[in-house]
Amino acid sequence: MEESKGEIEVLPATAGPDGDGHELVVHADLERLRRAVTAPEIVKNAGPNAEYAYADFFKAKISNPNTRKAYKRAIDRFLGFCQQRGIELRQVTSFLVGDYLEHHLVDKDGRPLSAPSKKQALAALRHFFDNQQVYHGVVLNPATSVRGPKYSAREGKTPAFHDKQVRDLIESVKEGDVIGVRDKTLLMILAYTAARAGAVARLRTMDYVTDGRSWYFNFGEKGGKLHQVPVRHDLQLQMERYLKASGLEGRSDKSPLFRTARRRKRELTDRGLNGNDLLRIVKRRLKGAGLPEGAFCCHSFRATTATNLLKQKVAREQVQYLLGHSDARTTDLYNRTEKEVTRNIVERISL
Repeated sequence: MEESKGEIEVLPATAGPDGDGHELVVHADLERLRRAVTAPEIVKNAGPNAEYAYADFFKAKISNPNTRKAYKRAIDRFLGFCQQRGIELRQVTSFLVGDYLEHHLVDKDGRPLSAPSKKQALAALRHFFDNQQVYHGVVLNPATSVRGPKYSAREGKTPAFHDKQVRDLIESVKEGDVIGVRDKTLLMILAYTAARAGAVARLRTMDYVTDGRSWYFNFGEKGGKLHQVPVRHDLQLQMERYLKASGLEGRSDKSPLFRTARRRKRELTDRGLNGNDLLRIVKRRLKGAGLPEGAFCCHSFRATTATNLLKQKVAREQVQYLLGHSDARTTDLYNRTEKEVTRNIVERISL
């Protein structure tokens, strides 16, 4: 097949320490990529291959927007650290990466970041320099041999509700208008499906489906996975109230199922919610119910639901499927039953 002129060009890689160069065939839309992703000066100074690898990494190699944002923050921070010290991209060594992680990766108050944050930063650097190596931006990956900090967690940090707190929270929402009906429906979905906030916010009218006997939610979860969760009876009745109040009865298309609101007019807009919108709704309803809004978040519902089911001796495999986890060890992090046992034991100390 004949290629049209201007589609590709050959960029010679910068010669390595041994004086050997490499030819790298890349798309000629490097200028467009430069406009889409602005590389730091340290990358630009390393040559067009390094600059292309930088843009390619963030535009093509990472599909999850949250991962892309976190990795870019970590990588740009490290590259800024190198640039301030006059270190070129090809001069980065494993010693420099290790020293940076151990002594220079701190928060705004100068305190060292947590072990999980350092592990994430190291993972970002490894993937980034892997891509640089592929496109001959660097000769070797300096982060490959660096060992990250040891970190092991028996349970996640997200606080879980007590069961009564969830019931009180849901019952505290007044359904005098469509916004109240929407908010109560959202809280019930979080509690009775254990879905992630982003997956709930992204639901479309076509994602609430029936097979003629039962209703289901089709959640778009992490990694592009489709996760179907049955709708329990009381949640189905609540969904009927919400669909009627919002004027979405009978709709089954790509329009958002849950929308933002004009609070002064007490009506919904046509714009769908996002994860941050849902978090604000949860925080507002926590405050209205007299619960500590600073302690809980949308993810607290997942931890609460998982703990509640495990306390009832539901098989871990079934809880794992409900939460949509690929690894059972991840499900164990949501289990708060051990914390309750520990507290009971402490209370029995009779000193």
